[in-house]
Parts: sequence; structure tokens; C-alpha cells
Amino acid sequence: MIYLYVSWIGITLLSGLYFYFRRAKFTPKFYRCYTWFLAALVAIAGAFIYQGPILASKDLIYHHATVEAKVRHLIRREYYKDITDTDLHYGALKGMMDVLDPYSAFIPPKKVREFEENTTGKFGGLGIIIEVQDKVLRVVTPIEGTPAHKAGILAGDQILRIKTLKNGKWIEREADFETVEEARNNLIGKPGTVIYLTIYRPSTEEEKTFKLTRAIITIKSVKSAKILDAKHGIAYLRITSFQSDTTAEFIKALHRLQNQLQGRQLQGLILDLRFNPGGLLDQAKSLVDQFISKGVIVQIRGRNQKRSLSIYASSGGAALKIPRVAVLINRGSASASEIVAGALQDHHRAVLVGSRSWGKGSVQTVWDIPEGRDSEGQPIISKIKLTTARYFTPKGRSIHRELKANLSSSSPHGSEKGGLQPDVEVPTTSEENLLLLHKRQEEDIQEEKAKLHALSPQKQRRHQQIQKEFENLIHFNVNIHYFAFAKSRLKYDLFEDRVLKKALEILKDPKKYQKILKNSKY
Repeated sequence: MIYLYVSWIGITLLSGLYFYFRRAKFTPKFYRCYTWFLAALVAIAGAFIYQGPILASKDLIYHHATVEAKVRHLIRREYYKDITDTDLHYGALKGMMDVLDPYSAFIPPKKVREFEENTTGKFGGLGIIIEVQDKVLRVVTPIEGTPAHKAGILAGDQILRIKTLKNGKWIEREADFETVEEARNNLIGKPGTVIYLTIYRPSTEEEKTFKLTRAIITIKSVKSAKILDAKHGIAYLRITSFQSDTTAEFIKALHRLQNQLQGRQLQGLILDLRFNPGGLLDQAKSLVDQFISKGVIVQIRGRNQKRSLSIYASSGGAALKIPRVAVLINRGSASASEIVAGALQDHHRAVLVGSRSWGKGSVQTVWDIPEGRDSEGQPIISKIKLTTARYFTPKGRSIHRELKANLSSSSPHGSEKGGLQPDVEVPTTSEENLLLLHKRQEEDIQEEKAKLHALSPQKQRRHQQIQKEFENLIHFNVNIHYFAFAKSRLKYDLFEDRVLKKALEILKDPKKYQKILKNSKY
């Protein structure tokens, strides 16, 4: 078709040249008409040429539809048992999502209610952030204070098998899920019910089984706020996740720390985001706002330009005058915690210390897909959840990590891209990470005791039993889950947080701090 129009234009141009050399026989009006005719002809031909790829694309779609119809016909005719067109239709849509990423999913009408309850309602969870790649279910990070965290599950653990009680029988299945939604639906359940997880830990090449009790996941965002070095004016606080009140809690904690210095200005702050799985974007933005007064905090980029935007700092806040800041990250730091760490690193507002973060930097959008009405006139709705954009740091670094094909590697990242590289790297082992988690649990015991003593005697009696159960549970996990792993009480007692120690060393020396910022490649 294209060649036909090109030939048409060529013949017309040649005839025009002929007319030009024989112009004496034609009036000026004829030439004006001929010129307009030629311009219109070129425009029409150009439109058809432009339509060429579209026509080719339509031909390809028609070809695919024909092949799909043939496959559907063969299945309906030859498959060993009857299967409905509806099942084939939803199966085809699910197959489309499988070639995308683990966070994209199609939710058929019969699963919509379950999806909505899981995302908005109360349910019993384990407290782990998960991802699926090539049917391998991995723990991004356990959330602090949850059943998974207390049991000793670590970032990077691969869940092999799940054992749950259904209809009075224990049923074990392989954790070979294709999407995060499918995996999540098999992990959550009624609060108080028991589930067994068999995991493989790549760093130690061991297989372990954990008994967990599902619970309503409630998280305290800001913990362990304290003065580490009064002489140098250095404080520490930990953020476990980004909830609706995280920034407000942070500001209150910072004011309490400042008051402890009795009028002296804080000179350094260690912000611990290790094992922080993320949370609300607006809280990540407002936290960064406490440290900087202008500039980009995070870029969101999608193929659809309507979904691309840059989020900017506003006016600065409670931490603006703290001259030196260190942010602690590790493989359990993901999503919103990476947005905070990346923004502070790119603005040279903080030194990042620890190990490379996880690399969860994608944005998902959910759409309703109307499918008509049922026999009772009720609307039939399916849903589609698509990854529509990714997060980038202010300097344009992608946060998101592409998983490599070999998931059994003992290296925490290997050649995987994405995540944030710290300015000062302090590698840690799985044993050290487990020790750190248990040390934090003991800190939680002390915090709970302090709260208990602050209550009135009547309220103390009411809460003592809860406190005792909490303390017994923590000590049980420390003594059983850890010592079965480390085989040494001495290691636990002598444990030193090398990442925290390194950060404190840097903040105590202003020259070293500035040198690291100056030499940072970010």
C-alpha cells in the first residue's frame, strides 16, 4: 500500500515538471490549483504512510486473537475435562500479568472482596514484607515487634513451605506462588491462629522451620530515642516503619532529646532505618522536610507522563539545625525508608552507614474493571493492580532493584542493581543481624517496664500480666531461637553493633564527616 502512494506522488511530481516546462500553454490560475492539488496529495499520502505501523499493529493484534481463539477451541474440544470459557478468560488475563513484575496482578470478581478486606480490613498477619520472583518467595524484611521479628526471621530468607490448619487438618504446601497477592493470601488469617514456615537462609545455607501465631499488626514508629554521647551532643533514634504519625512522633522525640542536653544544641543525630520496610510516602516526605528546606525529595517516573512528578521539600523543620546526621541502612531497609535515605544522601545532608538497602522502589495503581451485571442486577467488578511508576532519588538514581535469575546465591545482592549504596560500608553477617534484632527486643522490655512504672498502681496491676507475658515471650525467643543458632551466651553478651559504633565515630569527628560528604559519589 505504501509503495502505491509513493508511486502516485512520483508520477504527479513528474507531470508537474512537464507542466512547468510547457507553462506557456497554462494560465496562472491553473498552476495555483495544481499546487494545492499536489499539496493535498502529499498530505494524504503522508497520512497513509504514518498509518502504516498502526495498520501493521492491528494486523498483529488480529493474528494474536486468531491464535488465541484456536487455542481456546482446542482446549474446549480436547482437554480431558470440561472447562468454562470464563475460566479460560480469567486464566488468559492472569497470564498477561505473569509476564510483568511480581507486584502487578489481576483480581477476578470472586477474589475482589478478599482483596479489599486484606488491604483495608483487620486481619491476622505475621509482620513480614515479602516479594515473589520466579516463584521464589522471599522476605524483604520482618517488621519490628511482630511475630516474624520475634521468631528471628531475617531479610533475605526464602520461604519454602507453608503449613496451616484447614478444616481441622494440617495442610502443607510449597510456597511456589506467582504473585505477591497470592502469597499474602496464604500467609494471613485469623488472629491467634498458628502457621508454620519452613525457610532457607542463603547466607548460612540452612533450612529452618518457625512456628508463628498470627496477630493484628500494630507498630510503634519511633523507638529507642536516647543521647549516645552527651559530651559531643550526639543522639540516636530508630524508626521501625512509616505510619500516619511517624513524623509527629519523630519531632516529639527530638524535642525530648534536645531538652536532655540542657540548652546545648544537638550536634549529631543517628537515624536508624535498618529493618525498616517502608510505609506511607507522605510520612517519608514530611520526615525529609525536617532536615532540608528546599529541593527535590523524590522523583516518581512512569511511562504515562500524568503519573510522573517530583515531590519537593517545603520549609525545613525540627532537624534543620543539626549539623551532622548519619543514617543507618541494611538489606532490611526498603521503600519509604530508602526514599528518606536517598534524599538525605543526594542533598549531602547525611552520611549513609551500613550495607546496601533492599531496593523496593515501585508504585502500584489499582483500577476497577466493570464486567456488567449478574442475574440479580448487581455489578460485576474485577480489579487490576499495575506497577505504573518507579521512585528515583533527587539526582535521578533508581531505587528499584531488578532481581537476578539465580536466587540461591549466598551473596545478599551480587550483581543485582538497585537499592542504595552506603557512603561507609560496614558489612554484617546473618548472625550479627539476628543478635541485633534480639538486643532490640530486650530494649523493648526495658521500655515497657518504664511505661509500667509510670502508671498509677491500679493501672499497673491491670497491665502487669500483659507485661509479664510480653517479657516471657521475648526471653523465650532470645534464649531458644537465638541460642539454637549461635550456641553461645557469651557471643550474645559481648555483641557490639559495629554499624552504630562506626556512625558514632564519624559524627564525633566533624572533619571526617565533611571529608566523607565531600568524597561521596552521590
